[in-house]
This record gives sequence, structure tokens and C-alpha cells, in this order.
Amino acid sequence: MKDRQARYMRYAVVQYFFKDSPEIPLFLTSHDNSKVDSKVFYPTTKSTLQSLKDLSKEMNPSNAYDVVHRGSGDIMSVRSISEKPRDKKQAYYSRSSVSSTSSFQKDEMFELHNKLRDHQEETGPRAFLALEDQLDNVVRFCTSSSRFSVLGVDATFKLGNVFLTKTTFRNLMLRSRQTGKYSMFLGPAIMHMSRKTEDYLMFTQALIRRRRALIDLKAYGTDNEDALRNAFRITFANSIGLLCRIHKKENIEHHLHSTMKGSPYAKREIMPDVFGHKEGSTLHMGLYDSV
Repeated sequence: MKDRQARYMRYAVVQYFFKDSPEIPLFLTSHDNSKVDSKVFYPTTKSTLQSLKDLSKEMNPSNAYDVVHRGSGDIMSVRSISEKPRDKKQAYYSRSSVSSTSSFQKDEMFELHNKLRDHQEETGPRAFLALEDQLDNVVRFCTSSSRFSVLGVDATFKLGNVFLTKTTFRNLMLRSRQTGKYSMFLGPAIMHMSRKTEDYLMFTQALIRRRRALIDLKAYGTDNEDALRNAFRITFANSIGLLCRIHKKENIEHHLHSTMKGSPYAKREIMPDVFGHKEGSTLHMGLYDSV
């Protein structure tokens, strides 16, 4: 429908009048294959289906559905309900259609070689590094609702042309007598050639494939690297994302200097209040330590 200036309107209310016949109820049609006649069928746009298919090659169908659903916008911005994926079953069907299509290749080894070659030219090879005990311990100490450790993600130690991204967690069954803190353990890691979101998505998806229970990861800590944070947001949508103490401190200092144009005196006053300070052998806690 158009308004007086011949512009298409976003919404319209349609009313039916029965002139020469008694009023009868009108129902939208369901899908021909539907077992429930009352369920209305909305065809999904080809672009949405293609997005589900493409993402299902890189991540599990449930996460692919979440990414496409969020990307299509909320109900006030979406142009049509058809632009949103119908449900997670549709994502699983997209995944199975991709798998069935690839199974009919004429030369599977040749196709695999080409895919690997193209993939390595774009992002380089990657290697997921994890022991079974490491994976079990991450599940044990990082997924409990009552008592859990934050999974720390230390991004990119560069070893020549290779990056190493490792994880750490605290073993809640071992406490140091000297510090009173729980011992820090090394978790799974990944070696990669570039620092793109796809590299880190391979890591997070590998964690889920090896231990499905990690979908309940409670919290993770990263630095400010956007690609790393995006990958963890996509895979662990229900987890809490945290910044480490060092990067929080850098962010506040940058905000005081660049945004608020604070003087060096204000910085000296504010930072100790937030992060604490030491006088001689006495450590005074700050706001950060109360969390």
C-alpha cells in the first residue's frame, strides 16, 4: 500500500467485508506437508536460507540460526517475517542439505584438496591443541552455576609466522597456601596463521564439538581484540564476556585522557580509587576488587 505521496507504507491493516454472503472466518494456509493445519506457513527468503547454509558449514546449526536471526534485525526493523529463519530445525535441514550435496561429488579427494588449498591461501592452516583431561577440567570448573572459574583467553603469542592463542582456568580443588588463590591451569589452545574471526570461530566450535557441555560456559575473559571477542560472542551467546584487569585499566586511562580530557592530577586520583594502591607493605583495595 502507498500513502498520498506514493510512498510504500511499512504496515497495513486489512479488513474483509462480506457484501452478498454471510460472514465466514478466514484462515491463512498452512504448508502442504504440515501435520498441523492450524500452523501458518511463511516461506523464508532465498537470501536467509543461503545465509543459514553458508554459516552451517562453519558452525553448528543452532549457532548458525542465532547469528542469522540476530542479523535480520528486530521486529520493528525487519521488512518481512520471511526474512527471519523459521526455527532451528530449518538450520539443521540446511546443514544436512549441505552435507548431502557434498557427498555426491565426482572426485571427493580432488574436491577436498581444492578446498584445503583455497582455505589455506585465505587464512592459513590451523591446529586445535587439547588434552582430554584439559577439556574435562574446563567443563568441571567453568560450567557450574554455583561455583565456576572464568575461562581466560590469552590471544596471540607470535611464534615466528604462527600465532598461539591459549586458555587458562583456575582449578577450584587446589588452593595455594602462600597466596590463598586457586591454582591456574593451562587449557586448550589453537595455533593459527592469521587473526580473523574465522580463526577463532574454528577454536570455539572445536571446543563445543569435543565437549558439548561447554555450551554452558559461564564466563570468559579476553583482551580488546574484536575478532576474538566476536567469535566468543557468537559461540557462547549466553556467557558473560569480561575484560582482564590490565585492559580495563588501559580503557579507563584512555577514556580519561581522550574523551573526558582529564588532567594528570584527576588520573592520579581516580585510578587508585578504582584499582587500589599500595602503601609500603599495605595493599588498599579498590572498586575493582569488590566485584
